[in-house]
Amino acid sequence: MRRVPGCLLALVASWVAASAAPRTKVEREPLYFPTTVGDKWKMEGSNPREVLRVEEKDGVTVVTVADPELKDEKGQVIELTYEVSASRVCLLSILTERFDPPSCVLRLPAKPGTKWKTTTLNGEGKHDTEVRTIRGEQEVETPAGKFNAIVVDIEFPVGEWSLTEWYAPGRGVVQRFYPDRLANRTERLESFTSGKK
Repeated sequence: MRRVPGCLLALVASWVAASAAPRTKVEREPLYFPTTVGDKWKMEGSNPREVLRVEEKDGVTVVTVADPELKDEKGQVIELTYEVSASRVCLLSILTERFDPPSCVLRLPAKPGTKWKTTTLNGEGKHDTEVRTIRGEQEVETPAGKFNAIVVDIEFPVGEWSLTEWYAPGRGVVQRFYPDRLANRTERLESFTSGKK
């Protein structure tokens, strides 16, 4: 019978100990949108929204939300479906109206000056183009709390009017500012209730 060298036994013992040791939890990049079924939130001046369904697929979280009071002409609740990942937040569809390609409302990482064009729906329900630009990060205070948020300036349609949105991890838009043309109105996150995990 061959003898196993002591150094080899020590090496095997260290491998066994390492595999038995508790593994540290890998930190996941923050997602800039609510992603738990039952998450509910309300912006000032708007109806509340709620996460209805969440599906994980290939590192992407697909989230369906609805405002229960907002219905189409047939009385069907209007659902919005988003694709949420560590690299972006995109609107995939509104009810049966799909965006192809998806309408990206936020791109990450949030490097100031990052600019992109995306498709959106105009007031007549037709597709139009808007330009979004990352301004940077800023702390904002809302009735629902303080957030370190990514500031995104939006031109829609290009050259006609603009607005600014603030995105926070786990919350999505926590503040929205409409400039002079729309009466310098600011909407802030009024409340947020977490769903069950």
